[in-house]
Amino acid sequence: MALSPTSSFDLSRALQHKLTLDYFDQNLDISDFGFLQRNDVKGYRYRFERVQSDLKRLKGRETDLVVTQQWNFAGEQTRLGFSGAQELRFFDNTQLDLKLDFYPKRWEDRNSDGNGSYRLQDRIQTGINYSSDSAKPFSYRLRANMRQEDIGGQNRSISLALSYQPTDRLSTSLDFKYETRSGWLLHEAGSEFTRFHSESLRPEFELSYFVTANQQARLSLQWVGIKAFERDRWRLPATGGKLVSDEASAGLPRDFSISRLSFQARYRWEIAPLSDLFVVYTRGSDLPSNVRSSFSNQLSEAWEQALVDSLVVKVRYRFGN
Repeated sequence: MALSPTSSFDLSRALQHKLTLDYFDQNLDISDFGFLQRNDVKGYRYRFERVQSDLKRLKGRETDLVVTQQWNFAGEQTRLGFSGAQELRFFDNTQLDLKLDFYPKRWEDRNSDGNGSYRLQDRIQTGINYSSDSAKPFSYRLRANMRQEDIGGQNRSISLALSYQPTDRLSTSLDFKYETRSGWLLHEAGSEFTRFHSESLRPEFELSYFVTANQQARLSLQWVGIKAFERDRWRLPATGGKLVSDEASAGLPRDFSISRLSFQARYRWEIAPLSDLFVVYTRGSDLPSNVRSSFSNQLSEAWEQALVDSLVVKVRYRFGN
């Protein structure tokens, strides 16, 4: 059974209250409804929004306050959050976004893969995002975030997105994200967990060029590099509750790395309506773990040691009227 009614109430053009109620039972197959976060959950989400315009020093200001609370059908509180965000729009069309979230203690019933629930501690998350005028040929967005990890440690990330579109025919974008974590908690097997120190790098590049109105060339490159080093080990007690330290467990270090590359070059020519020529070159890789290798070496090796290296030519032609 699935229910998710939503009601909103406008006091004026500037104020809005929105309340959402969720009820998804344990037998719900979430694949039948597209993307849903999970089943076995009931709860609510309240949002207050205030929009202000024609201010002396600002073009506009939007303030959001959100309260979310959810339980599973075992009666465990699986989500509780208080969020505040403010969006400031300036007269030069730049924008500054500020966010602060507080997540009190709750139960985590999914990460153990069915081996039981455990308690998370209080956590705080903050973020700042600055964007330039996106209507100009060159624009950028700078974002920084910090949040506390589930059972201790911090997650810090910074990202930069650049966009350049000198003409209607050519557009390019470059996204770059760097992240460090000092308490990344991962489930290993059964009741065992491991907490990691980690760093990750995620660059992404896209270029699109319209040769003519009927011909387009496109390049895209994505790479993900992660290096994680074991910090400590934890165990889920049989009685539930907080995870307990499991330093006595023997075994090799659980350090690991991930290096995954995806590259595609595509050319499309629309010969006639519903008739096209496609030429697509794809290259991709997924390297074995090697935590001693630098990110630059992992990227070059990911290109050289491709698992997928293919060229596809496809013609689609429509006969008749």
